[in-house]
Amino acid sequence: MFRVLKVTSPKDVRLVLKLARKLGVTYYDSSYLAASWELGTVLVTDDEKLRRRGEEGGSALERVLGGGVKTIPTKELIRELQKTR
Repeated sequence: MFRVLKVTSPKDVRLVLKLARKLGVTYYDSSYLAASWELGTVLVTDDEKLRRRGEEGGSALERVLGGGVKTIPTKELIRELQKTR
């Protein structure tokens, strides 16, 4: 039913630290944003605060990454997967 997702870690630890500081999130949360940005993928999370930070981080994300990180909740991922059946 679901495809197995590849587990990854961000490559640039300094980027993770910088994002955490600029966005006011934990290193843990920042690592998800950084890994998604590095891979050019969508971040699937049900953490509403993290989704807002990823997409609406505004000038902090613009300065650090040059743009936002697309995020979606799990329910949206499930809907998208069901469309592909």
